[in-house]
Amino acid sequence: MTAFGKALTAMFADGNMAVAALYREKGVGAGVTIRAARYSPTGTFGFAQSDIIANGEQIELRQADAPRFGEGDTLEIDGVLWCVTGDPERDPLGMSWVAPIERAIP
Repeated sequence: MTAFGKALTAMFADGNMAVAALYREKGVGAGVTIRAARYSPTGTFGFAQSDIIANGEQIELRQADAPRFGEGDTLEIDGVLWCVTGDPERDPLGMSWVAPIERAIP
């Protein structure tokens, strides 16, 4: 395992950085427990002559834990169901996924 792989494994093992999540491909099946990092980045972008602040939820997980991670997959974290709402992006080394998520409406 590379130094980057070891660092990623340590990050996802750290309870301050990642949490247990029940992952279901396309939202079906019994699911698999993995570690995931959920965060809410704020982005600012210009439109016309205004600055717009955009908030959103994102999830990051190890590629090895969900090799076919994609839009429509779900993650249950602390009893809350989250749905992947866009195409995940891989980091430059192909070791983790980052994707936008939204809270599923019951």
